[in-house]
Amino acid sequence: MHPEPLTQHDLERIEREAAERELAESALDLRIAHALEQAPHVRIPDDFAARVTARIPASTVRLRTARIQVRRVGYAVTAACLVALAIAMLALAPHTAHSSFYLALQWTLAAQFCLLAAWLAVPRRR
Repeated sequence: MHPEPLTQHDLERIEREAAERELAESALDLRIAHALEQAPHVRIPDDFAARVTARIPASTVRLRTARIQVRRVGYAVTAACLVALAIAMLALAPHTAHSSFYLALQWTLAAQFCLLAAWLAVPRRR
């Protein structure tokens, strides 16, 4: 069963359909490109900033001032912990030569001291 050979009329029809498809695809491409190139119109109302500001609760301002006071307390507690860690390391220093437990404890305290000192040294945004 061999397919029937295409006639000249069939070939012309196939070429015409292909040309129509190509024309439709290029028209679609042009419409898509035109739609993508157009910027949308953006309109911001004049009272937009005032409405947004009015929605901010007053407790937010109080919370921010309270947070600053808590931050000061956090710095003070961190500084006190640094002093306590330094005293603990100095107190444990004579025992580190005799026991691996005290040596491990000394290294742990030193690591905590370094981490707290680094945390204290990093500037915070206000």
